[in-house]
Amino acid sequence: MATHVITAPESSTAAAIDAVLSRRMAFVTGKGGVGKSTVAAALALAADARGRRTMMCDLAGIDPDAALAEWMTRNIGRAAAAVLTHSETFHYFVAAAPGARELLTMGKAWDLTRPRRGRPKDRLVVVDAPATGHAIALLQAPRTFSRIGRVGPIGEQAGEIRDFLADPSRSAIVLVCTPAELPVTETLELAEAVEDATGRPPDVVIANEVLPDRFSADEVDELETALDNDASLGRALRPALTSWRRAREQESQLQRLAAGLVVPIVRLPFLFVPALGEQERHVLAAHLASGSDGALRS
Repeated sequence: MATHVITAPESSTAAAIDAVLSRRMAFVTGKGGVGKSTVAAALALAADARGRRTMMCDLAGIDPDAALAEWMTRNIGRAAAAVLTHSETFHYFVAAAPGARELLTMGKAWDLTRPRRGRPKDRLVVVDAPATGHAIALLQAPRTFSRIGRVGPIGEQAGEIRDFLADPSRSAIVLVCTPAELPVTETLELAEAVEDATGRPPDVVIANEVLPDRFSADEVDELETALDNDASLGRALRPALTSWRRAREQESQLQRLAAGLVVPIVRLPFLFVPALGEQERHVLAAHLASGSDGALRS
C-alpha cells in the first residue's frame, strides 16, 4: 500500500514565514539541541535577502545589570541611577523580585525594536532566546510585573512589553523542534506554555533536520525482496532501508506534532555536511524564504 505524507500546502507555510518576517520581533525558542540558534540565523538571513533591515539579538549576551543601569538612567536620571546602582539593598530587592532579571532582559530586546535616532524605523529583531523553561520565564515576566507594579515606570513599561508580545501584528513567537519523540513532546507542551504566558499561541513551528523520504512503498517492497533473494546485497541495500525507516519515523512524529497544534509547521531539510557554516545557513534561509517543503514526499 502506498504511503502518503500529509504536509501543509507550500502556500500556507510560505504565508507563515512571510508573516514572521513582517513583524518587528521574532522570538525563537525550543528544546536545547534542536538547532534553535541556526534557525534564528536562517530567519535573519531570509529577512535580509528580502531587503528587510534585520538584526540578531542573543539574549544570553544581555547583561541584566547593565540593562537595569541603562533603564534607570533613561527613566530617573543619571545621578539617581548612579546612587541606586551602588546600593546593595536595591540590588538585593531586584534579585528577590520574581521575574525582575527576566523583565530587564526582555525589556532590552524589546527596546531594540523601538525607533530611535540613528536607528531604522522598520526593522526586524530576531531574538535567539534561551531554551524552553527559561524562554517561558522571559515571556511571563512582563505580564507578572504589569500586575505587581501597575503604577510607576516599571509597571507601565512591563505593560507595554506584555501588549507587544501579545500582538501578532508586531511580534512573532517561533518554536523550533526536530522530528523525534522527545522534542515533539516538549514542543507540544511549550506551545501550551507560550499561550498561557502571552495569551496567544505561537505563530509557527519550524521542524529542523527533516530527512528526505526517497522511496515509495512499492520501491521499498522491491528492495526488501531483492535483499531476501540475495543476501550479498545487504551492504548496499540495508543503509537505504534504514534511511527510509528513519524518514518514516520522523514523519510519524511530524504527524503527531501536527495533530496537537493549530499552527503551521514549516520543515527544514537535514543537511548532509560535517558541520553547519555560513553557506549552509544561507541554504536554510533560502528554504525559509521560498516556503519550500524541507522533506521529499513519497
